[in-house]
This record gives sequence, C-alpha cells and structure tokens, in this order.
Amino acid sequence: LRAAATVSSWKTKGSKDAKLEKILNKMRGKNNQSFKLIIANMLKMAWACGDSYAEIIFDEKDRPIDLEILPCDNIRQVIKRGKIIRYEETTTQTKFEPWRIFHLCYQQRGAQTHGQGMIEGLQNILLDYEQMLELGTEIYEKLSRPREVVFANTDNQAKPQNPIVTGK
Repeated sequence: LRAAATVSSWKTKGSKDAKLEKILNKMRGKNNQSFKLIIANMLKMAWACGDSYAEIIFDEKDRPIDLEILPCDNIRQVIKRGKIIRYEETTTQTKFEPWRIFHLCYQQRGAQTHGQGMIEGLQNILLDYEQMLELGTEIYEKLSRPREVVFANTDNQAKPQNPIVTGK
C-alpha cells in the first residue's frame, strides 16, 4: 500500500516535464512493467531489504531510456571515504559506475550508504521468539515428567495399591 500510494500520482515538473513524462511512460523494465510498477517494486524491496537497485539503460546518445531492476541481494557497494565509487554485481562480476545505478535506500542513517530494511530489524525478534518457544517446550517437558516413584504400602483398601509414579 505504501509503494502504491507513493507512485499513484507522480507528476513531472519544470520546463521539460512533457518530454520527461514521455520518456518515463516508455520505460518497460525487464518484464514489460510501467515506470510506476518499477518504482513500486523498488520501494517494496527497499522496505524489506534496506536497499534496491535498478540499472539505468541509456540509448546511443547517452540519454536514459529504461530502468531494469537488479537483485538487491547480490549487489555490492564499493565505498571509499564514505562515498560510493562503484557498484558490483557479485554473481556476474559486472561493475557499474554510480551514475548508471538508480539506488533507493530505506531508513538510511547518518553517513551510511546502505539503508536498513524491516527484515533486518525483525530478525533478532524472530530469533528470540524461536529460542523462547524452544526453551519453553524444554522447560515444560522437564517439569511435567514424573521425577520419582513412590510406593505406598497401606492396609486401607480405599487407597490404591499401585505405585504412584512421580518421576523417572
């Protein structure tokens, strides 16, 4: 919903707005997506992972004509003194100049070049929850098992003659 709301009514502004709108409307990405859908998908990835990347495709006159979303889990940022000097795709060893990548960050803090996604923040909570369930089950099993066997010898017939098991 957040991504849809962000791109629902985008408009271009300025003296070249009609030309820019025409260029953006021609963008189709890798899978015949509209510009709105490309940006909405990038926002979703940035929200979940912290960063999302798209390669800017240029024509023969170095004019941007398309955006192709890149998988955010295999893009590496090469940083020098806090500045991104290039991006690298780790699976194909492709290197990109910073101006060739459209990079969205979610919750970027201070001088960080990476954003912080929601999954990273929830990971510790989920691990703690999993450990709590595991330990809780173990404690319950240990406390609910019988601990010792007590034999009761009595001549009263109302009481049971079988041993009462309260432990292993």
